[in-house]
Formats: sequence, C-alpha cells, structure tokens
Amino acid sequence: MPIEYRPVDCKTYKPIQSLPGYVSKLIYKDSIQPGWTWRPYLAKNTQLIAKGQGISGSHSVCGTLSRGGAMAFVCRSCNKPGYQPFGKAQNLKFLIRSNTKSNDPWASSTPPGKLPELKVFLMNDDANTFCGAETNLSQRYAKKLGNQWYGVSIPLSAFRCNAGSVGSLATVDRIDLQNLNIRDADICLDNIEIA
Repeated sequence: MPIEYRPVDCKTYKPIQSLPGYVSKLIYKDSIQPGWTWRPYLAKNTQLIAKGQGISGSHSVCGTLSRGGAMAFVCRSCNKPGYQPFGKAQNLKFLIRSNTKSNDPWASSTPPGKLPELKVFLMNDDANTFCGAETNLSQRYAKKLGNQWYGVSIPLSAFRCNAGSVGSLATVDRIDLQNLNIRDADICLDNIEIA
C-alpha cells in the first residue's frame, strides 16, 4: 500500500505549503509557531511555555531580562524568496505585561501594572544587518487591556527598514525586544504576530 506524506497544521490538520516551506505569521501563541525560534540573551528565569501565565490563563513566554538582554524571535530562512512574511505585512502585534512580583520600585524596571519599557528592533539575523530605526514601547503603540496586559501594535513602517543596512522589510528575519534599563525587566509576552 503506497503512503504519501505531506505537512499539515497540527491543530486543524489542513495541508500546508511544503515548498519552499511554511512560516507562520503568528509567531507565538501558547508556544512558538512553525518556522520560528526563540533565542533569549542576557536573560534568566526564561520560560518558552509558562503555563497559565498568558492572557486568559493560556501559556506565554516569560523571562527576566538583564540590562542589554532581550527576547529574540528568529524566522527560519525568512529573508529568502518564497518566505519573506515581513514583505507584505503592515504591523507587529503582541501582548505584553510586567511579571514583577514585588511593588518595590528598586526590584525591577517593570512595576506591576505598568507597560514595560523595552526597545524593539528588527534585523536580518543571517547578515547581521538592521532596519534604519528602533522604537521604544510607549502608550503611542500600546493599549491597556486589563488583567495587567497591554496590546501593542507597531506599524512596520516605524522601523524604516529601507533606510537601514537590512535594505528592505522583505529581508527581515528577526524581532528583538530588549531591556535598556539598569534594573532587570520581568516580562511575559503572548499572541505575537506580524499582520
């Protein structure tokens, strides 16, 4: 009996494009999604799947970022023709909250209930090239949702990729959320996507 193998979505069992490959525009929801990897650096207490820590009790990605530390989400071959999910996307969207357990203002740079102040930047990981601008999380891009969570939507045009060494948005394959504060940043992220 001949058997034919094909890639399918793990939840819906619908076929997915196998060539050149599949990269989800949803980067993280309960876990890292197809085509993406997670690479924290200068971080501690990191959890890729923090059970019950996400919005409405789902899973989220959490960690403590030291000064200069970040959570990087890197896409497999996203800078190559046939992939390039950033090429036609308009926004980077995600949910974020402080994961600080203390009300002591010296314990963390991310007090409970406040929007974590992080730098967000885009780059091409393979070539080590960057977009022309970075952005800081601020009320300009964030909306308080309740239960300590903020919904963030940053227009990809804000990163000015055409003006940077990366050359264009289509060649971007990495997103970093970085702590530049002196004290640690305790954060959780959920529902990360490019749309």
